Amino acid sequence: MWRVVNHGRELYGPNLISEIFPGLPEKIDAAVEIHGHIWIFSELYFMQGDFIYKMNTSDYRLPVAKGYPVPISKYWPFCEEQKPSSHYSAPQTSSSCHLRALIPVLLLLICLS
Repeated sequence: MWRVVNHGRELYGPNLISEIFPGLPEKIDAAVEIHGHIWIFSELYFMQGDFIYKMNTSDYRLPVAKGYPVPISKYWPFCEEQKPSSHYSAPQTSSSCHLRALIPVLLLLICLS
């Protein structure tokens, strides 16, 4: 993982995701840190496979916020078809819902914040 801000300037990296955010899966597909408007509270989300993880930014001893991970379909209903998963407590969405389909949505959310 690299942390990059302000026009692509590298702050640090590479590091293992587990070194910086313990408790999250090691293979993360995407991470978005949202700063800006106060109503967002600089929330930090990670995506792996068909699940979204939210960092607990108020207490880093408990790195994943209560109630997470959640399936992507909770926020994006076009990923509704679900199948059970033995690896997570939340249902896993079908493989037809890929993170690549969410990239335009994520970019729009970042631009609007």
